[in-house]
Amino acid sequence: MKHRNLIIITLLILNSQFSILNSFAQLSLEACYEKARANYPLIKQYDLIEQAKTYNIAATNKNWLPQASLTGKASWQSDVTTFPDKFLEMIDNMGITGVAFPTKDQYNIALNLSQVLWDGGIMATQKKMATANADVNREQTEVNLYALYSQVNQLYFNILTLNEQLKQNQLFIEELERNYKIIESYVENGIALRSDLDNVKVSILDAKQRATEMRSYQKAGMAVLSAFIGETIANPADLARPQLVEIKTEIKNRPELKLFSAQNKQFEIQSQMLYTKGMPRIALFATGALGNPGLNMFKSGFTPYFIGGLNLSWNFGGLYTMQEDKRSLVNLQKNIEIQKEIFLFNTQQKLTQQNADIEKYKELLKQDDEIIELRTRIKNTSAAKVENGTLTVSDYLRDVTNENIALQIKTLHELHLLQTIFQLRIENGGLRINN
Repeated sequence: MKHRNLIIITLLILNSQFSILNSFAQLSLEACYEKARANYPLIKQYDLIEQAKTYNIAATNKNWLPQASLTGKASWQSDVTTFPDKFLEMIDNMGITGVAFPTKDQYNIALNLSQVLWDGGIMATQKKMATANADVNREQTEVNLYALYSQVNQLYFNILTLNEQLKQNQLFIEELERNYKIIESYVENGIALRSDLDNVKVSILDAKQRATEMRSYQKAGMAVLSAFIGETIANPADLARPQLVEIKTEIKNRPELKLFSAQNKQFEIQSQMLYTKGMPRIALFATGALGNPGLNMFKSGFTPYFIGGLNLSWNFGGLYTMQEDKRSLVNLQKNIEIQKEIFLFNTQQKLTQQNADIEKYKELLKQDDEIIELRTRIKNTSAAKVENGTLTVSDYLRDVTNENIALQIKTLHELHLLQTIFQLRIENGGLRINN
């Protein structure tokens, strides 16, 4: 006896462990959000954005390195520098010979080096702009990815809803089949007609047809959700039914808000760039060359030479349009603020509607329990009346169907409540899954 009890206890423990493992194997809604995000091709853009930012900053930093260039020139000119005729006569009279003048064909090859000392802050601003552009692109990608969650939410709850409806429909079929056997005995005893039995059979077939349609819709939904998360969902039971979560109505963490902030930061840096374009540049320069003539134009033949010093450049062209450019940036910033206000207004309307829907479903669920209780009581009374021969089978089937409809409506209300709560989490930014 003790040995038998030990076996029973062991089996119960193993069964509970299998149940726990099965629950762990289920996919949660949050896991589907995360998998859909990781599987979506757009996620690869994050790496590209970071690489572009790194490349742009590295390229800007290299502008501080000495810049070298090699130039060459061969030319022919119609005239060259020479002395006035009277001066030449004076030189001849003095007996001075060997005075050379440059030829009309001239040649020059030079290596030029330049080192920026001060660029007016343009390279520092360019690096800030590279970071700001990356931030905007990153937040825009996040906005696009965030839209996935609503699609996953819809697919997930559609599958759950169909699964619950199928379960309820199967219970309905089983009850009809039990009634079929009962009514079959009534027919044999002359209490019911053969047509009553046929009505039950039709109801069973109708319920099985609905089950076939629902399984088809469910299969399609699982295929689409599988494609989103990159993982095959073979059984709707693999999806866990979510638990109720805390509801918060304020908009606090939507990626669109971070995008608006990043865009404003981008405009601020663009405004800084307007000032840097109007600042002077100072650089060291050095040139080593071989020319004919060289620096001494009166010395013929190829001659090496060197030039070095400081270079100042100041382009005033940017100052002419600075005010107009600033006004254009201010208008763009105002447009971003308008877009932000529109987004907040529209989102708040959605949250208001969803809160109203949540309260509606809670109230409906309270009424559903009462309706089901009444429908069950009516059905049981009808069953007794059929047995006593005071009610037709058709009327009884109507009451059985009404009870089944009431049960299905409650299931729909429960899942619609959950779906609305989780959609509200998405709308108010309460759901954020980052890399």
